[in-house]
Amino acid sequence: MRLSSACRSACCCCGLGRRARHRLAGGADFVRRHLAFALAPAACLLAVESGGLVAFAVLLLGALLGLLSLEAYLVYCRNEPPESRYFVDHPSRYGLPSQTVFLDSGRGARLHCYFIKQPGDSTRLPTLLFLHGNAGNIGHRLPNAALLFHQCRVNLFLLEYRGYGISTGAPSGTGLYADAAAALQHLSRRSDIDPQRVLLFGRSLGGAVAIELAARPETAALLSGLVLENTFTSLPEAASVLFRLPLLSSLPGLVMTNRFNSRAKMPSIRVPTLFISGLRDTLIPPAMSACLHSLCGSGVRRLETFESGEHNTTWQCAGYFQRLAGFLHFASEMAPQREDWHAGQHSEDEEDQSAGAAAAAASATSAAGGASAGTTADDIPTITVL
Repeated sequence: MRLSSACRSACCCCGLGRRARHRLAGGADFVRRHLAFALAPAACLLAVESGGLVAFAVLLLGALLGLLSLEAYLVYCRNEPPESRYFVDHPSRYGLPSQTVFLDSGRGARLHCYFIKQPGDSTRLPTLLFLHGNAGNIGHRLPNAALLFHQCRVNLFLLEYRGYGISTGAPSGTGLYADAAAALQHLSRRSDIDPQRVLLFGRSLGGAVAIELAARPETAALLSGLVLENTFTSLPEAASVLFRLPLLSSLPGLVMTNRFNSRAKMPSIRVPTLFISGLRDTLIPPAMSACLHSLCGSGVRRLETFESGEHNTTWQCAGYFQRLAGFLHFASEMAPQREDWHAGQHSEDEEDQSAGAAAAAASATSAAGGASAGTTADDIPTITVL
């Protein structure tokens, strides 16, 4: 059967282009997707002929099936754009000294990663585990990584989730958590960095993955800090923003299997946490970052907003890297007090020590060519970088 041009366009928009169809042509996923698309016209036909309550029920069932069939594709956009699915750009194109790392993460997942290390004694600098959003691959993040490397003077570990880029396996919520935990364990065993100066950076969906690790005691013990940029309170709540009608806005909470409920996990977080929010983000409401900030259980937390920041461009705003660098070096210098954060106890003596650590961070960064302002946990320094 030949499809009309309109139908072919709809298939491509739903991620079922030629290459994607070949990738999905097998197993339960193929059956589930195509069954839903096959039932949608039938649901419409029954609705027209039956009328009333039956019509509404049939249409609602069709909507639910459609959401279920598209959920995995919409959440994990590893085929966006399709031609870049199997191509991952290399750090050498940006002049970054890198090492390619492959990690085993269970259930047949072999993860492709880049480790980008500062020259000289990299053990005295923070190391950032970078968890990207739901689309593309780590190659698309290299322009951002280059600025992080030069502007913030940090080591970088770019993790590619299972099923993304050339990493094997299929993405899922538990799978992404396992991937990030495997990368964190790898960093804790490296001898060319300080394992007490490792921080998580999560953007959008990556923020939900980072929150999960920071909320687990066994993985939080390996962290000195957490950075969350334009992330959501939960995936159903983020999806409901796209549905304007009150009845439709409740559907994601009813049918979505990928929940990433960060709202419930935030009170368990004890590591220093920086929230970055672009106020022009039309995909994830900035109010969600403010909500997570208010729920965060850490005694050292800060919310930075950028007036012109959009969902994918906040890192291009003026002052972004100065504020981020100040937090990264501040948190890494506080690493020896990490056990106190996890216990959730901050005595006056510990606060004095925090102030001393911040002053040490400012002094160290100033010696490297920057300047600092602020020396307490509540006044995290902003560093001027070149």
